[in-house]
Parts: sequence; C-alpha cells; structure tokens
Amino acid sequence: MNSWIEQSVFARYWQQVQTCSVDDAISPRWEMPARWLARALARDGERIALHVANRSLSYREFTGAVECFAERLHATTQAPVFGICTENPYCTLLGQFAAARLGRALLPLDRGLPSHQRNSMLYQSGCRLVVCDRDIVLPVGIKRLATEELLGSIDDSGMQSERQMEPSPDDPQRILLIVPTSGTCSSPKGVMLSAINLATSAHQVNQQLDLQAADCWLNCLPLSHIAGLAIPLRCFAAGAAMVLHQGFDEGLVWQDLERHQVTHLSLVPAMLGRLLDAAQGRMAPSSLRVVLVGGGSLDASLAQRAHAAGWPLVVCYGMTETGSMCVLDRTSQAGLRPGRVGEVMPGFDLMLSDDRQGEIWISGDAVMAGYVNPRLQPGDGLQEGRYKSGDLGYLDDQDQLCLTGRADDQLNSGGLRLHPAEVERLLDVCPGLTSAAVSSRSDPIWGDRLVLLYQGRVSEIWLDAWVRLHLPSGLRPREFVKVDALPRNRLGKLDRKALRQCIPARSCLASRAAPWVSGPRYPT
Repeated sequence: MNSWIEQSVFARYWQQVQTCSVDDAISPRWEMPARWLARALARDGERIALHVANRSLSYREFTGAVECFAERLHATTQAPVFGICTENPYCTLLGQFAAARLGRALLPLDRGLPSHQRNSMLYQSGCRLVVCDRDIVLPVGIKRLATEELLGSIDDSGMQSERQMEPSPDDPQRILLIVPTSGTCSSPKGVMLSAINLATSAHQVNQQLDLQAADCWLNCLPLSHIAGLAIPLRCFAAGAAMVLHQGFDEGLVWQDLERHQVTHLSLVPAMLGRLLDAAQGRMAPSSLRVVLVGGGSLDASLAQRAHAAGWPLVVCYGMTETGSMCVLDRTSQAGLRPGRVGEVMPGFDLMLSDDRQGEIWISGDAVMAGYVNPRLQPGDGLQEGRYKSGDLGYLDDQDQLCLTGRADDQLNSGGLRLHPAEVERLLDVCPGLTSAAVSSRSDPIWGDRLVLLYQGRVSEIWLDAWVRLHLPSGLRPREFVKVDALPRNRLGKLDRKALRQCIPARSCLASRAAPWVSGPRYPT
C-alpha cells in the first residue's frame, strides 16, 4: 500500500463491503454509484482501477484517494453542489466519485467555457465552491479550493482526519451530476442527473457492450461532457480498468491501446479519422472489442475505412439529457449507412412526433431529472417524464433509427424546408472535399440562402459546377467559403451558431441562380 494511504481510510468502506456477499461481488446488482468502489474492493482491491499520467492505481489506492478528497470537501463546505474547473482530469475524476460518496452534486466546468457562461452555470445551480486551477477567475461570493493544494494533500499526507464520516444514503433521486450541455445551438443548460439516472445508464451500456471486470476502457474525452463522465461510471460499476488521457493525442492513444490491452474505446468521428491516419494502414489492436463512435455524424467513407482495417465500430446516439447513449448500432454495417444510428436500447422508450418520423421524444430511468435550478427541483425540461430532444428522424423498415437533422437547424430556402445535415451527407462523395458544413445567409426574398463552408483542395468555381451537376436544385448551396477550419466544440460537433459567423459579408462566389422553390415561375 502506498505511504499516502492509511488503513483507516477503508474502515468506513468495509462497513459497506461487509454487506456485499461473494455472489454480489461477482455479479453486481443495479445499486447506486456510492457503493461501486466498495463492491470493487470486495471483489479484489488490488485490481488496477486507473492508468493516469504514467502511474497505475489499484482499486484500493483509488478508493483511498476518493475518500481523502471527500474528507477535505466535507470539511470545507456542507453545500449540496460544488464545482470543478481544471485541466487536470484526475482531479475531476476524484471529484466525481467524492460527490457520489457524499451524496452531493458535482458541476464539472469546461475551462474553455466563456466566463459569463461559466458564471451563469454557477448561479443557476446555487454553487458556492469551486475546485479550480489558480488562473481561473471566479465571481464574487464563490469560494475557491485550489486544485494543486487539494491534490497535494491527497498525494503527500493522505487522510489525517480522525472524524468518521457516515456513508451517504442510497437515495436514487439524489442529484449527483450537473452537466452543462454543449451549447452548439444555444446557451448551455445544466442537466441534472440523479443516482438512478447514472446507475441505469452505466449498467444498461455495460450489458449492451459486454464490459467485464477484466476489461479496460481508454477515455480520451473531456470530463466536462457526459461522454467523458459516463466512461468511469461504466468502468467502476463493472470493476473494470480505465486509461485516462488529458485530451486527445492520436499517437498516445495508439500507444496505450497496445500497452494496456484496451478492450473498449470511445471516439467522436474527427478523432477516429486522426487515429486511422496515425495507424498508417495497420490493423486495429487485437484486444479491441468495441470502438464506440458518437457525438456527431459519421461519414460513411470513414466508417468503411475503419471496418476495412478491423476496427470494431459501434455507432451510438444519445445526449446529456439521456445520461449518454440511448440508441446504438452493433451490426457489421455500423456507420455505413449515413444517418442510421441503430436500435433503441432496453430501458428507453422512443417516440416520434408523427408515428414513424418526426421529432424524437425519449423517456426512461436514465433520462435526466430536469434542467438545473438552485433548489435542484426535478421536472424542468420534461413533459410527463419525456424529453423532447430537438432531433428529427425516422424508423426504417428494420426499426432502426435514422437521423435527419435538428429541428432548430431547419432552413427555409425559397419555400423548401431542409436540414444542413441532409446536404452535408450528399457532399460526402464530392471529390477533393476534406470536410464540409452547410449554413445560410439571410435573404430578403428567398429566406435562407445556402452557403457551403469547406476545407479541401478544390476551388469555389469547381464546387459550384459539381453541385449544379450532382445535387437537386433545392439542396444546392449558392455560395462557397473556403475556411482553414470548421468551428467545433471539444467533442468535434459542428458549432452551427459559430458557422454563421464564418460567412463573410460577401462570399468569394455567389451563384446567380436563385434558390429552388416549388412552381414553374422560379428558375432551377
């Protein structure tokens, strides 16, 4: 045992462990997150829980660090919500499980979030204490606990307090996470996720992806987003190991896939492309069983390239409000059909506003408690327990969900309602395009005039000729803007709001043809 962990740290955990039978330790029930580490200790405390920053921690060591964090936090504040804003993902991870240990709510904040949005999230949630790096500026009235000081007390001196903390009650409705949405289409909202939301999501995903105690999941997604936060929940619910990276480095990811015999990996499409480039034609590591891809539209050509190299793709669909994924495609054709994300997972009920197509509504035990408010009261953002996602889609003849875009992304060009994603999928086969995104310019006559923002080794004039030849008139961009990079968030999703800001006052090329509208008096 490391010198910074004292045996007394585990006394209160063994009180929980002793209530777990051997059968429970091998086959955990759907219990609350506060008890997962205790169960992992009962199974095998020396099993590796975490690989981070060139060191490996056993479940015994990681549990001790979480307890130290919880002790320090409990001594600092009794408030039901605390925030974390740090570039150190290990600190956020400790905070995530210390929150479950204490029955408090963690508000993880992205360092890149504009200060006015960060402050808004603090006030909306009633948060008055933030564990943060020294350079983070906090508003008046918010108390600071320095990341370096907190981690130093854990690593150097262990837990010195003699006070015996009572285990937090297993309240399924207790709010344990407040996760800001990505805010790509509007200002971020705080999504409240309860213990039952998190437990349900973790166990359902583990069953679908067959995550076992002997497995290892590499996490290179940010712990300020649900995609990154969900992975440690799944791992520690199963008693598996996790490799934690600070950001995405394709060379380091490839190296650790082999070094740690990784079985599960989560990526967004942009990360998958970079990882395949780094592989330079090498086949996927033999240990990999699942490469979970979500967070945005997966290009069919990229999926085909990954399948050819033996990467076991699983396409998923979900959001912060559903506690992460709620639909997945585990078939051998995953990602090859544009827009198709698979079948609804057990435990979720999905409805479409117009029978088998339209706006997607979702319900289930993993669906959020509601959007945040200072009293942490549930219900806001739900209608009779259902969440209106804002995404549009339809069920195909095999009952597979296919996405067509977002309701708030809809454009009206000359009387035709369309989705940027619909045009972007048609552009996937355009030679010379590295990446493309469709936005619009307001036009007093035609409404939304389609604008293509793109990267690639083709000219605007060539693109104009190509879309005239291959795209229906109503789906044809009329202006073309070459950019150095398309605006994306940390998960690689297109920032639709920022796209409009990339359109210059007058673009380089504006096709003289008017947008398509129905009726014979308009040009095609």
